[in-house]
Amino acid sequence: MVFSKNQFSLAMLLFLVAVCALFIFFVTQCYRIGGPAMPNYLMRQLRLGMTKEEVRRLLGPPEKVYDNTWIYSRKGNVGWVEIWFDEDRLGSVNDESAFPALSENSAWLGGELK
Repeated sequence: MVFSKNQFSLAMLLFLVAVCALFIFFVTQCYRIGGPAMPNYLMRQLRLGMTKEEVRRLLGPPEKVYDNTWIYSRKGNVGWVEIWFDEDRLGSVNDESAFPALSENSAWLGGELK
């Protein structure tokens, strides 16, 4: 079967579009699963001593609450963020993202908030 120049060009264009679409899908799925459990721009706004209400306004309601510990996670993501309160004030944060070394949040793991 012989293809004309136009048919070959169209076939190559469709092939490239399909490859690009698969690449974009793969990258977005990897980020969703292995990216930060909480967006970095929100995590950078956390400050030691914030009240529970201030944290709730910033991050939204936690998924789970255990005494003075709030757990945040993102659907489809294997990581999570634990926020501990000391006397109703933000005491420390533990970012358990799937790949914390790749997360900008890793700069203050263990509660080293500014």
